[in-house]
Amino acid sequence: MTEHPASHNAAPAASKTTIRAALVSALLPGLGHLMSGHRRLGAVLGGGFALGAAIAFFHLFSGLAIFESALGSFAFGALLRGLTLLWAFGSLDVYLRGLGLGDASRRANTVANFLLPGAGYLLARSWVRGGSSVLVMIVVVYVGRLPNRYLDLIFIGFQLIAAFGVYHQQAMAQLERERDQPRLVPHVDHLPVVQIQLLVQLMAAAVLFGWIVLLRMNDVSLLRISDDDVVVRRRVGGIAVKLDSHQLSFMATGSGWKHQRGVDGGAFFRARHQLGASLVLGVQPVLPFVRSERYLLAVQRQLEGSGYHLERQQSLQVGGLSATQLRLSRETSGMTLDRWAIVVPRGDLAYVLILSCGREICQRLLPAFEKSRDSLRIGGGAGPRAGL
Repeated sequence: MTEHPASHNAAPAASKTTIRAALVSALLPGLGHLMSGHRRLGAVLGGGFALGAAIAFFHLFSGLAIFESALGSFAFGALLRGLTLLWAFGSLDVYLRGLGLGDASRRANTVANFLLPGAGYLLARSWVRGGSSVLVMIVVVYVGRLPNRYLDLIFIGFQLIAAFGVYHQQAMAQLERERDQPRLVPHVDHLPVVQIQLLVQLMAAAVLFGWIVLLRMNDVSLLRISDDDVVVRRRVGGIAVKLDSHQLSFMATGSGWKHQRGVDGGAFFRARHQLGASLVLGVQPVLPFVRSERYLLAVQRQLEGSGYHLERQQSLQVGGLSATQLRLSRETSGMTLDRWAIVVPRGDLAYVLILSCGREICQRLLPAFEKSRDSLRIGGGAGPRAGL
């Protein structure tokens, strides 16, 4: 069979287009698809990536309240992993399309089902499997409201199963259609430049994906505190508290404090003063991808939820660690109630000490409260420890 000269001239032109498309897709997923004539997918990829990246940057630099809960932190981790996948998929898909390899719609549905389990099934018009995946997603969202260090791994496993499911379903359907038809083997014009780029890009995406998962796997076991974990002893100067699992010690200074047993949520020490003041010491998780100042704002919102408003904020050192002191107040029944809060972030945990009382009583107890605050030691911090 005689080959026409035109067939030799078409391949280099297609190769150059594929090279340019794959390179620009590394800058912005979807841009290479637009250059190659796949406008609809290019617009979806580019628009989705740009919107997701804008939301991610805004949250990291300014903070969004929607991502400051346990479920929000889980959703933000899934968003970052999705952006990483889209970045790698953009270049890989446009490269394979340029070579005519594989089923493009099958790849798109597979990625869609990984990003949002059920979406790929719905695109493939598999309504029952799509609806089942949506129901599982509802369960994941419900569980995501509670801190769980393994939730990301469980969700990724579900994503992989969903992606494989839609890929396998469409592959089997394709085999059925091609059973009685001769299979055409496409001519592959290998592009070493793009292959090197894709190798580096896929390795970078895998590292970034794993790093995001690792950040989300914070150890929540330290939040499981029982009465047996907290050692409380009355001393001459007040009540001494020790929590070995956190290397924490504290002294509620003064003779008028009475310890109230019971661990409620993250609050592991409560005391009531004979003058009517209350003292609470607890620990809370600092969610991944939430900066300390954003966490401080979340604590302030919690305190303001019961009608308090911020009067003063001060940065200080507590036991060698950076801390922030908040003073809030509210008016009720003709009197002013004060609430002093000390927030000490340390890693993925934050320790909160709160004094609540009427203004006159708080003024009388302020010197003792400051001594109590300064006695707090976490993780072997510098300074004298409250003796036990």
